[in-house]
Amino acid sequence: MRRLAAALPLAFALAFLSTVTPVRGADPVSAPRPAIAIIIDDLGYRPELDGRVVRLPGAVTCAFLPHTPHAARFASLADALGKEVMLHLPMQALDVPVQSDPGMLRLGMGRPEFVRAVREGLQSLPHVRGVNNHMGSLLTQSPLRMEWLMDELGRHEGLYFVDSFTTLRSVAWQVAAERRLPSARRDVFLDASRDPALIRIQFELLLERARENGVAVGIGHPYPETVAFLEERLAGFEDGDVDLVPMSELILRREALRPATDEAILAGEAQRRENVALVPGKAPPPGP
Repeated sequence: MRRLAAALPLAFALAFLSTVTPVRGADPVSAPRPAIAIIIDDLGYRPELDGRVVRLPGAVTCAFLPHTPHAARFASLADALGKEVMLHLPMQALDVPVQSDPGMLRLGMGRPEFVRAVREGLQSLPHVRGVNNHMGSLLTQSPLRMEWLMDELGRHEGLYFVDSFTTLRSVAWQVAAERRLPSARRDVFLDASRDPALIRIQFELLLERARENGVAVGIGHPYPETVAFLEERLAGFEDGDVDLVPMSELILRREALRPATDEAILAGEAQRRENVALVPGKAPPPGP
C-alpha cells in the first residue's frame, strides 16, 4: 500500500503531461505549454480589495492571513468562484522590531507551541489547499523549524507548501522537498515596487521565466496598483502562449518537468547543511 501511494503522484504527473497542449513544433511530452501561477498574499484585512482579488480573471491563487477579520468569508467566496485558497502563515523576520501578527511562528517557540500555531492557522480558514510564508526571513533559515513545519503539513492530506523566498538563505523549499511534500519556490515578486510600469515589467519577467523553465511562480499583494494591473492584463490571458493555473497544478507540472534537477539540488543542499546549526549570518546558501 505504501509503495502504491508513493507511485501515485508520479503516475498522475505523467498522465497530466500526455494531455497538455505542446508548444508549436515541440515534442508533446518533453515540452508542454509553459505555465505560471500567481499568488496574491496578505488577504483578510481589506474587504474592498479582497473582493476584487477573488474576482480576478483566471486561476489566481488567494493566500489569506490567519485570524484576520475577513479571511474566512473571502476564502469561502474565493472557493465558490473557483479560486484556490492558501494559508499565508506569518513567520518571524530579520530586522523587524515589532512582529505581532496573529498566529506568527517564532524562533523561540518549542515544538508543541509551534505545531499548535500551525494547526490553529489551518483551522482558521476553510478550503485551504496549501501554505506559504508571510515574511519569515529569519525562521526560514532554520532547518529544524522547517522540519517541524513540513512534518505537520504532511499530516494534513493534500497540502502543498510554497517558499515565498524572502531571503536567499531560506531552506524552506529544500526541507519541504526532502520531506516529499508537494512544493515550489517563488520566482518573481510582482510588486516590490507599486509603480504600475514596474509591475508590468515584473509580470513580463514572470512570463519569460515560464517560457525558459516551463513553469514560474509570481507573488503579488492586494495593492490597488497590482489589482488594477491584473484586472486588465488577465482579461483574455487564455489566448496567449502561457497558461495561468492554480498553484497545485503548477506544482504537478513542475514535478513532472524537473525531477532530476531537483534531486541534484537537494543532494547538494543536504551536504552543505550537514551538522550546521542556525546562526544568523552563517546559514548555508540556498541551491540554484
